[in-house]
Amino acid sequence: MDRLRLHQELYLLGHDDAGKPRTHLPALRLGLAGAVLLELVVTERLHLSAGQLVVYNPTPSGDSVTDTVVAALIADRAQQDRDVRVWLRRLATDSDERTRGGMVAAGLLTRVTSRRLGIMSSTRYEPTSDAPAVVARAAPRYAVHGRQQPDAQCAALCALLAILQLQSTLYLDLPGVDVLDRLREIGLQQPRSAREILAIVEAMIRDLSVAVYR
Repeated sequence: MDRLRLHQELYLLGHDDAGKPRTHLPALRLGLAGAVLLELVVTERLHLSAGQLVVYNPTPSGDSVTDTVVAALIADRAQQDRDVRVWLRRLATDSDERTRGGMVAAGLLTRVTSRRLGIMSSTRYEPTSDAPAVVARAAPRYAVHGRQQPDAQCAALCALLAILQLQSTLYLDLPGVDVLDRLREIGLQQPRSAREILAIVEAMIRDLSVAVYR
């Protein structure tokens, strides 16, 4: 099957088979927000200039999540609030919901509602097939093992997995610290704009972690 969008791949690898986040949800939301901007950068639709997002190619891609971002930037004729931090915070408020909605519409996730003690109900979103997660996992696994040269999307995914410390989701028979180091190394193989976004995402997630203990 075809590869998913970067933010969809991260969503799948960031959740277990029951649809539960594998890491702190606010951090995952920031990671997903970063994935949206990174996808636009690696596909050369956006680039970064002095910390500001600039539209390079306005052509829609057919993905509602990324296309909405480009349309909003174009609509901002005054070119205000294009700071990457502002957009990461804005996108992170509902990045999981937007990504999940698109994946439900595409038939990749299904809504499952269950009741506890016949009264309390809970809703989760489970993959309709194991195949998309297997495909999402394949490129970073091969890259870590050195079997395949990572493309731009794979390098971005590796970097995000490292930042969120989701290396265990790759199910590699290697020490976790070695996998983490290799993911970080692969993540550096990107254009300057992508590396800048990743550095900001990592700093914002680190700030979240510090805030928890205050």
